[in-house]
Amino acid sequence: MKQDILISVVIPTYNMSNYLKNVYQSLCNQNYKNLEILFVNDGSTDNTISVLEDFQRKDERVKIVTIENSGVSIARNTGLEIATGNYVFFCDADDELEPECFEHCVKVIQDDSPDFIKVGFAKKIGTVKKVKKLSVETNTLHSGEDSLINLVQNMFYHDDFSTIGGVLLKSSLAKKHRFDASFSIGEDFLYVSQCLFSAMSVYVIGKPYYVYRVNQNSATHQFEINKTLSTIEGQLEVVNKITHNIEERFSIVADSGDKCKRIISDTLIGVAEKTSYSEYNHFISLLIQHDGIMRYLKEKGITKVDIDQQMVSIFVKAKIKAVIKKVIQHGFN
Repeated sequence: MKQDILISVVIPTYNMSNYLKNVYQSLCNQNYKNLEILFVNDGSTDNTISVLEDFQRKDERVKIVTIENSGVSIARNTGLEIATGNYVFFCDADDELEPECFEHCVKVIQDDSPDFIKVGFAKKIGTVKKVKKLSVETNTLHSGEDSLINLVQNMFYHDDFSTIGGVLLKSSLAKKHRFDASFSIGEDFLYVSQCLFSAMSVYVIGKPYYVYRVNQNSATHQFEINKTLSTIEGQLEVVNKITHNIEERFSIVADSGDKCKRIISDTLIGVAEKTSYSEYNHFISLLIQHDGIMRYLKEKGITKVDIDQQMVSIFVKAKIKAVIKKVIQHGFN
């Protein structure tokens, strides 16, 4: 295979020094070698910079940019601005890629030259990998208005395009848009949707080449009432903005009600797994009193009564799910 297509890999990192060797090694292990590896150090206070400088001494493909701590959106935008590749790929510092990832992507580029490539992914919890089954047709080129509309609608019912991980973009398309730093949650979903709306052709690779690490001790897996409520409101705001963009771009009515329901139910499941029933019930009461959240939900026809009717069954399902997870990870002992 020719190595004439340069892929820029943008990796924002903030105090992730313990994971950097894993992500870097997964890039070194790629069968396709023509990479520009861009680490954007977002003002880390651990030994991130020394780890990155060690990579750079051994590998001329590695570039390091250090900025003041500004958040992941600014870090990604910084990497995007200096990327010189034909294509741009974003990877989180605690995630990994399978060795065949870019080799397969380049073959697709040589055959079909799509604007946007999405690869399948797996979630890794400890040493256990769980493959996410994609809901869209894979290993085929999606082009034409109807096909692209189907992909866009998929965003509201499934999570195939909800994160930037596993997305390879033509540089001209990637640089046409920016991550919106005003959003603290869902900014990658918004960016991906904007790129998807602008793409003339999309190729979805079914194989799970992108490995997303689920860190059970990370901030996103700790329960804080105010932060969780803010997260819900932020997610609903992103969905609302994407809905508007879809209707403007494709001149169709986008029904995002199911997506909003999933945001609520998924959040409640997460809360229920971490709390007692009284704490869970207290959270529900705060949720249905939250003006910002309920305003978005009311627009989608979701009422306080709907949430109340589902709360008990969601709590029971969450506790059963938590037990099953524990058994899978630790056995019956």
